[in-house]
Parts: sequence; structure tokens; C-alpha cells
Amino acid sequence: MKSERSSDNQINVLFSSEARADLVRLREFIHIHNPDAAERAAHTILEAINTLKTFPKLGKPVRAREEYRDLAFVFGRRGYVMRYRLTSSTIRILRVWHVREDKK
Repeated sequence: MKSERSSDNQINVLFSSEARADLVRLREFIHIHNPDAAERAAHTILEAINTLKTFPKLGKPVRAREEYRDLAFVFGRRGYVMRYRLTSSTIRILRVWHVREDKK
């Protein structure tokens, strides 16, 4: 798992294997239809991750699992949801979905 450390604060960002697969899948899907949009989507997702480094509690808590949070962010007419687990020093990105996808 790759870790990113912010110079402004000491929170680590880790990606689950499922989240990595989600990112590849989403990029490939968009790239088929519009390569430029795929680049913009990747940039939007990275911006959301960087925002979490500064505001780790920004996402809405997931019912019955308070340490899990969902961050919704806009891209185009819709957007994405990023589920993550927050500890005192780590944000672990668990999954990333398009808002129209089934979250299973």
C-alpha cells in the first residue's frame, strides 16, 4: 500500500487494493469515451484526497460505523463518492464510486 505524507500536517493517506482497482476502472471507463475527461476526473479525485488531508472529518459518517466516512464530490453533472476510514493519523481510502454505481 502506498502512503502519502502531507508536509502541512502529519496525516498519512493509504489506498486499499479495492480503491486502487476502483480508480483504474473509473479512469478506463471514462477514457474510452473521452480521454480529456478522464484526466480531469483523475485531477478532481486527487483534489478531493488533498482536501481530506486538511479536513479529514469532512466526509459524512457512515451509519453504524463512525470511523468510516463518505465524501461526495462533484465532477460533471454528477460526481463520485469516496469511502474512507479515519484514524488519528491515517486516512485509508477504501472505495471510490461514481454516484450512479451500486456501492456493493
